[in-house]
Order: sequence, then C-alpha cells, then structure tokens
Amino acid sequence: MEFGIFSHMHVPPWDDEHSRYLREQEVALAVDAAGFKYDWSPEHHFLTHYSHQPAPEIFLSWVAARTRRIHVGYAIVNITPPVNHPARVAERIATMDHLSEGRVEFGTGRGSSSTEWAGFAIPSAAETKPMWREALEQIPRMWRDEPYAYEGKYFRMPERNVLPKPYSKPHPPMWLACSSPPTFVEAGELGLGSLCFTFGTPSEIAENVRSYKEAIKRCKNPIAGYVNDNIAVTTNMLCLPDGDQARWLYSRARVEAFTEYFFNALDSIPRPKGMPKEGLISGLTAPTPEALKDGLKVGGRQIGAPEEIVEAFDASAAYSATSLERPLVPGDEQGASLGETLGGDDDAYEWVVDREALKPLLGALPEKDKRILLMRFFRGMTQSQIGTELGVSQMQVSRYLTRILSTLRDAVLVEDGGDEAGSGQGKPAQGKLPQGKPAQGRSSQGKSAQ
Repeated sequence: MEFGIFSHMHVPPWDDEHSRYLREQEVALAVDAAGFKYDWSPEHHFLTHYSHQPAPEIFLSWVAARTRRIHVGYAIVNITPPVNHPARVAERIATMDHLSEGRVEFGTGRGSSSTEWAGFAIPSAAETKPMWREALEQIPRMWRDEPYAYEGKYFRMPERNVLPKPYSKPHPPMWLACSSPPTFVEAGELGLGSLCFTFGTPSEIAENVRSYKEAIKRCKNPIAGYVNDNIAVTTNMLCLPDGDQARWLYSRARVEAFTEYFFNALDSIPRPKGMPKEGLISGLTAPTPEALKDGLKVGGRQIGAPEEIVEAFDASAAYSATSLERPLVPGDEQGASLGETLGGDDDAYEWVVDREALKPLLGALPEKDKRILLMRFFRGMTQSQIGTELGVSQMQVSRYLTRILSTLRDAVLVEDGGDEAGSGQGKPAQGKLPQGKPAQGRSSQGKSAQ
C-alpha cells in the first residue's frame, strides 16, 4: 500500500481561495517530508465551493519544484478537445515529466458534471465519451511519432513534431477516473490505472476492484505503452496520536458540507443509497465521534490513532467481497455462477457450536468436577482408577459423572424452562450453570455432597 493526498481546493463559504491554496501547498511539502508517494490534484471548472482547481498543471509544478520525492498526479486532465487540445496536453505532461525528473502520473477523464461540459459548449455528456477515447488513443502517438499527423472526428492536426518527448520511457503512467462499474472494467481492459473514491468501507468498492483486476489480466494490447496495474482510492483520513481527539475534531470539521458539494456538483456520479436520486442534497448531519469509532471497526473512514488505523487496515485487507451471481468463467453470463458451487452440510458445524457453548460452562464448574472430567475424558482413566485416586467407591464416581454431565447438558439446552419434550433442541446458555436444581445422583448429606 502506498499513501498520497488529494489537493482538491474546495472552498466552502467560510473559507477563501487564497488561504486554501497556501494551505494545500503547506500540506504538500509536509507529506513529501513524511514519505508520502503522491499528491493528486483534479481539474474542475465552474464548480463553486466544490473545487476551485481549474489548472492542476500550475499547482503541481509548484509542488514538483519544491519537493524531491513525491509524485505529482493529475486526477484528472480533461482530455476532451473542446476543454484541452490533446497536443497541448501531451506537451504539458511531457514538460512536467522533465522538470520533475519522472515523477508525473497522468490521469485522464472527461469531466463529471453538466456544469463543466456544457460550459465548453459540448452538446451532451454522451458526446464526451468518444471525445475522450479519441484523445486517449492519440496522446501516446504524439509522444512516439516523429512527425505526428491525424485526421479525426473531434480534432485534426497536420504533420507536426509534438515536443518535448517524455523523460520517462516510454511515457509517464496513465490512469482513468472510474466512478461506475463499467468504467473499472474498461480501465482494466485498456491497461490503465484506476482512480476512484469511496465515502464508505472497502466492501463497497470490493466488487469494482475485483472487476478491474480480472479485466486487466485480459489486457494484451494496452492503449498506452505498457500496462499500469494499480488502483488509487480516495477516501477520508485524520490520524492523530489521540484517536478520541481526532474523532472529536473530525466531527466538527463540517465534512458533511463537502459531501453535499460533491454530489450536487457532480451530477454524473451515481448517488449512494439513502440519498435522493436527483435534485439538491442538503441538511446532511455531521458524523458523531461514536459513529466514527464504530465505523473504523468495519474499515470505514480512517479517523483515529495510528494503532487503530493500522488495525482497521489489517481488517480491511482480510476482507473480500464477491457476488454469488458472479460467473465462474469471466464473461460467461449463461454459465454456472459462484453461488451454484457453494452450500452443503458442514459435518463439523454442530461440533463447533457445542464446543463454544461448553467452554464457559466448563470454566464455571467446581475444581473437583473439572478434575473428574479431566481424569475420565482427557487422561482416559476408568471409574475404578478415578475412585482410587479420590478415595471413593466406583459407584460414587459414576454418580459424580452422571451429575456433572447432566448439569452441563441442562445448561447447554436451557431455554425458558429447558428442553421441550426431550427434543434435544434448546438455546445455549450464556456461560451460566442452572441454579437451584436438584443434582441427579447427589445426596443432601455426607461428604459425597461436597
């Protein structure tokens, strides 16, 4: 796992643009010193409050000039020709690649809102898809061909040598912004890295990750010069030495306002369950410190102390979600599904249930009863041998064992009065032995009752 930050430049009403830019610069220098690998920055236009970042190449050039290790990532460049001519994109990326000495990550996309594409007189969101694909295919050619020429549907160029050529060979890593399940598959099949996000837990994007990894295995002819098999996921994190303080601060940071800006600005992004499918979103409530702590246990927003977040990462890494409807053979929708191969009786299931129910009950037994069970069932001693060791008759040992085993059975099966008609069905007790019941085979007087 590698870490990065997202220099988004959102400017809520209580903030201002200049202060936001200066703070983002400050954070970029701090995370470079701390060893983070990436500083990603988006390209957005006309999106008030959500993102005042129309020129990531300028911001990232500042970061590249003042750092030595961190990679500067475009997340993304809008490569539709009405927004950015593909030749200008190729020139800027290659120039940054030289100035940063190979620390550029080239994310591609086509805009995420009608405010953006309509602002550049693109007739529809559907039209941005073939525009993006045409530019995506041509930019690697511009870096390779000398000279380059093209006659396409959305742009054309006479014979020209597009300069400079990239410092990285054959060119910087290329990525695709992914916000819907088909786009993850497309990114993989094209051999591109995937840039995505989640407001929830890893389980919510696990299926998309699986689809991407399966698709990229099928990529034999990458659209770029090589396969970039990587996924970058943007989510929320606040890590402080005191986890409770981190959650207290986060709960008061008005992060719910950013969520509203996100879904109101980006009308092409599918909305999660619980939100209206269309229209303005407002009035979201702030997360409480208690909810943040509970969410951390299932891999939610990483808000807490270092040891808490490490534990959450470990839990997330152990989690894998796969739909039971998934075809056994990728792409074979008519074939058998994963669910058809699962099921059947587990012979050991009842044994596991019994063991877990008995553990606390055995722990609650008197020491003498534990000793008798140990000798009989773990050391394999006969009742006569046990009687000799305890100084009692074989008959008394038999009564001891009958009483102990009956007590355990009653405790396991007790449920509002116990086993119904000897059915053997009942609710396991929560580690408590029955109280006030006469023990079978037990005298009310004498040493045998002790």
